[in-house]
Amino acid sequence: MVLYTFMGVYPKSREGATALLRESADLAAASGCERLIVKTTVESQRIPTIAENVAALRIAANAARGVPRSAHLPRSEVLHEASALINTTLSLKTTVGDSLHEAFRLGLLDVPYCLHQDNRNQTRTSIDSNGSLRWASRGSMPLPAQSPPDEPGGAADRLLQMLSFNQHRFDAL
Repeated sequence: MVLYTFMGVYPKSREGATALLRESADLAAASGCERLIVKTTVESQRIPTIAENVAALRIAANAARGVPRSAHLPRSEVLHEASALINTTLSLKTTVGDSLHEAFRLGLLDVPYCLHQDNRNQTRTSIDSNGSLRWASRGSMPLPAQSPPDEPGGAADRLLQMLSFNQHRFDAL
């Protein structure tokens, strides 16, 4: 399993960027990830140097050191959704490749905002007031019922607000 530190508008402050990286390292360690793709404290301003990438790796390693791996992570809504998508997809055909192709063809797998020709592009996401990613529209995906998001996704200003949620959260530390 691989964890990508963050996708979205990155914190501008060194303190905010470091806090986000440390939180990602904690999550990676606790969940037993095999790899963590780090981001540096300068990602919001420019492409990092080799030395800055090495520093980010050290920050993550120090943050993860001593974090106990959770033997039994709580069964979350995300795990229920992932299980539903995986089980439905694998039940379609005899090979994984054929199953994936069929799931996208039927809209049982659908990636929000993805323009690939095999993607139906009927799903949308939203970030709620707590910073949790929610489905604003599930298209035809076989997902368990979920409470509606605080606000629907979609509008450009709302999208920028959602993408900036963690920048504001971590820069306020």
